[in-house]
Formats: sequence, structure tokens, C-alpha cells
Amino acid sequence: MKTATEHRLRNLHDAIEVRLAGSRLKDRFSVGFNPETSRWVISFEKLSQKEFNEISNASSRLGLDPTQWDVGGNSKERRKTVRIVGLTTTNARDFARAVAVRFQD
Repeated sequence: MKTATEHRLRNLHDAIEVRLAGSRLKDRFSVGFNPETSRWVISFEKLSQKEFNEISNASSRLGLDPTQWDVGGNSKERRKTVRIVGLTTTNARDFARAVAVRFQD
């Protein structure tokens, strides 16, 4: 039997996924929760430079710590992958909302 906390986490996870699945990034994101730190991780793959900049701007507007970003990419394809770690529940919800609005399908 799941606890109330597990239900809240599952509901937020599902809400973030639904919100991002309705965006142009629908096939290029993943959402996870680290129970050891009680923090969320949201990743985006195969981003153009413009998409990367827009995600970065959304993060900055929310005041998220840029040191919690892992950036990688393929230089041949000129695509970037970004992993935003250490998000509180509020940060994760607000960030997903801001990105989904910016990348409306």
C-alpha cells in the first residue's frame, strides 16, 4: 500500500509528464525523483541551441541555480542534452509549467 507521500510524488510526476508531453519537446524529456535527496531531475535531449537557450532563460526567470545543470551534447549534430538536478517540488512544477508554455505544440 502506498503512503500519502508516495501518492503525492506520483501525482506530481504524472502532472509534469502530461504538461511536457503536450509540448514540442514531448519526445525529448524525462522526469525523475531521487528519494535520497527528495529532489526532482528533469532532462531534455537533442536540443537545438535556440531550444537550449529558451530552457536556460526559463530556468533563470525562476531563479534556479545554474550550477545544478549538467550539459552534454553531440558536436557533430550540434544538439545539446541538459539535465537539471536538485529541483524542489515547487521548482520542478514551476519549471515544467514554464517550459511547457514556452514550447506549446
